[in-house]
Amino acid sequence: MKKHLALLLAGVLCLSVTACDKTNTDKPTDTEAPTVAVTDTDTTEPETTVTEPETIVTEPETTVTEPETTVTEPETTVTEPEETTTEPEETTTEPEETTTEPEETTTEPEETTTEPETTVILPQTPDAGQAYQDSLTFVGDSLTAHLVNREVLTGGKTTQQVWRTENSMLNLNSEVTSSKIILPGTGELMTIAQAAKAVKPSILIITLGNNWGVSYLNETDFKACYSKLVNDIKAASPNTKIILQSIFPVTTACVNLSNDKIDNANKWVKAVAAETGCRYLDTQSVLKDENNNLKAEYCNSSDGIHLGANAYQVILEYIRTHAYN
Repeated sequence: MKKHLALLLAGVLCLSVTACDKTNTDKPTDTEAPTVAVTDTDTTEPETTVTEPETIVTEPETTVTEPETTVTEPETTVTEPEETTTEPEETTTEPEETTTEPEETTTEPEETTTEPETTVILPQTPDAGQAYQDSLTFVGDSLTAHLVNREVLTGGKTTQQVWRTENSMLNLNSEVTSSKIILPGTGELMTIAQAAKAVKPSILIITLGNNWGVSYLNETDFKACYSKLVNDIKAASPNTKIILQSIFPVTTACVNLSNDKIDNANKWVKAVAAETGCRYLDTQSVLKDENNNLKAEYCNSSDGIHLGANAYQVILEYIRTHAYN
């Protein structure tokens, strides 16, 4: 079989050469045709294995394009949000407690508008003793004048510590600044301001209101009369310390006064003390019973107003233990 193929190829080649030669003779060309060497068929017979391909040349491997099963498989935790991702913090929008809270003192009126500051009221102190008590000068209505009759001050009925009028009454009204007292030691009659200028007392305690003031004056007139007296004294003796003592309570036997009116008037006394730079002595607080009345044992008269010596001892002790230093 192989030999027949070789002979056939050789014959074809010979015919091709002959035809080419004939053509070349008729029609010359610039280039010569290549010469084909013819040899014996034995020498050029190709081996049968030259062009026979192997069967495995183009066979692809089965694993070339096969994808792995895990290539596109997502992990289960890739897009899972954390629990705290969008949860707001507790303090993010919570306002501070003090952001819009107004100050306590922004719109509150001052204490002195309707009630004097607590610094006006003399606070409790250790007992200042007899020397402090002897340094005091007293002026006022009949309740003050009775300090002499009750003989509770140094000197008894001859004490030099009480300024009183001839009739032992001093009314809180428009005439209070012109009313005259008897100056102890000289017997001279002079106004309270004149006496203050002459004596220049260290501490002056004024007690007014039971006679006339509470019963007949409204708040405006009460304060005006009291303030005028205080300012006159301060002008006459600037270094004198002035104490305005509370109006004393009365018993239920009193027909001209009530303790409700007295309590209200004592607020006016405190206001005057605050306005004029004085101090207020809240003595009435130690004279009352549980019903807001003067204790019966302290009253020494049928009118329910005037006091006995035991009441004055209580008053003087309160004054010593609320000293004006």
